[in-house]
Amino acid sequence: MAPLYKWQEECLSTWKNSGYRGIAEVTTGAGKTLMAVKGSIMLNEEINNNLYVYIVVPKVALKKQWKEVLLKNKVKDVEIWSNDKRKKGKYTIMTINTARNILPLLAENDFINKRHILLILDEVHHYGSPANSHIFDFINSKYYDKSLYHSLGLSATTKVRTLYSILIPRVGDVFFRYNLSDALSDGIVNDFVVFNVAVHFIEEEKLLYDTISRDILITFGKIYEAYPILKKVNSSFFDVIDFLKKKGEEEMAWGLEAQIRERRDLIIRADTRLKAVLGIIQYTEGKTIVFTERIDQVDALSIKLKALGIKTVRYHGDMDFRMKEKSLSSFKDGSCRILICCKALDEGLDVPDADIAIIMSSTSTELQRIQRIGRVIRKSNDKLPSSLYYIHVPESVEDDEYLNFLSREERIIVDIEYKKDEFLDSLYIDEMVSFLNLSDFSKLSKEEIKRLKYLLKGGCLRIERFLDIDSLKYLLSKNKNSEFIKLFLLMKRTLQKTKKESTQKQISNTLIEEL
Repeated sequence: MAPLYKWQEECLSTWKNSGYRGIAEVTTGAGKTLMAVKGSIMLNEEINNNLYVYIVVPKVALKKQWKEVLLKNKVKDVEIWSNDKRKKGKYTIMTINTARNILPLLAENDFINKRHILLILDEVHHYGSPANSHIFDFINSKYYDKSLYHSLGLSATTKVRTLYSILIPRVGDVFFRYNLSDALSDGIVNDFVVFNVAVHFIEEEKLLYDTISRDILITFGKIYEAYPILKKVNSSFFDVIDFLKKKGEEEMAWGLEAQIRERRDLIIRADTRLKAVLGIIQYTEGKTIVFTERIDQVDALSIKLKALGIKTVRYHGDMDFRMKEKSLSSFKDGSCRILICCKALDEGLDVPDADIAIIMSSTSTELQRIQRIGRVIRKSNDKLPSSLYYIHVPESVEDDEYLNFLSREERIIVDIEYKKDEFLDSLYIDEMVSFLNLSDFSKLSKEEIKRLKYLLKGGCLRIERFLDIDSLKYLLSKNKNSEFIKLFLLMKRTLQKTKKESTQKQISNTLIEEL
């Protein structure tokens, strides 16, 4: 069986001390699934093989993924419960839609027969909704025996509204936390660089945005005038909506929601987003996942890339399971290097060899942000730091920082401006100008000059610009045809030589002054 990381051992030890109940908040890509599988084996051994495990997942594709991990760890009698195959094993995997109706009945039967059960809830934040919380209905059974019930909730974040009202009473306390910063410090996930790419509204979009924003302020003004308490307690948008609905102000609540959606849609569909994504893809290499918020964005980008001769595959909720599997297979085997998705990859699916994530249109939730970066920071041998490109509109309510809970001391975070079809980074421009001033390109042909300009323009988007000379030499030995690596190696050597000469000159001048 696969060995455990130190955090996994600590998590399982704490879970045991918590009576084998509770929720573990662990960042995406750190190994939650393996930890849970090992925990189930540990618990089963402790209670003399009298344990039945139910693994509930939010999406169909995750059932297969869990089964693979179980089988790799020598777990036997694993069954996937579906409409076509309703069979229970020592380990039974099912989606939440199935579990709402089936799990309470299966669990009740286990209690009648004095069998212990372990409920593993993947992406536990889903299970607090009124519909999904029915999976816990077995607790209301007259046969329910608390001493036979064990639970392990898993999520990248526990910042959900139903944590204290539904999840903790039914699953247990949050007994362990292991965040992205922890995983980076321990070297469990791949290092990464964040490129914050600022794009801008065209004139018509800016005028419409300002109009909608003014209407939203007027609406809030009317709401606060009618219900001053909302302003005093500094209520969130969701709190305001809930309050209005409880007061019977459905029309006012609906109107505010519609205005917020309209503004959000305008931000997401900003014309320059698509152009910026196309530019990033053309200047970069490696397996790339593009995250969008709209299916029509997936289709539009796919058409544009196809016209440029770049192979892509799509993945979104309107595709059937077989088509999704085919897309993932093409991406994993390298026949297509670009995967464009709409939310469907946010949770759980393992795409371990992706190098680049482009956030074409962002989500406002911290959970989805962590999940998306988790798609490209899974550890693998000889992997460069991953690249995350976050496209945002700074003159809107959209966040300027994608992972704003990470400090710039922890990560390399680059601020790039996209204007007039060019990517601009002041620090990179300074280096580039110094390099050009110190170099002689008189012997280059017109075509070579044209190619050099292209490479220099795209260089600010490349991860290699942050590597040292030895690392670049190593990469070049692996990829002798990479023009970008050759360029950065030449730039580093040129600038280093000049810096060394400048330092020597300063030392000489100091000695002369002392003499």
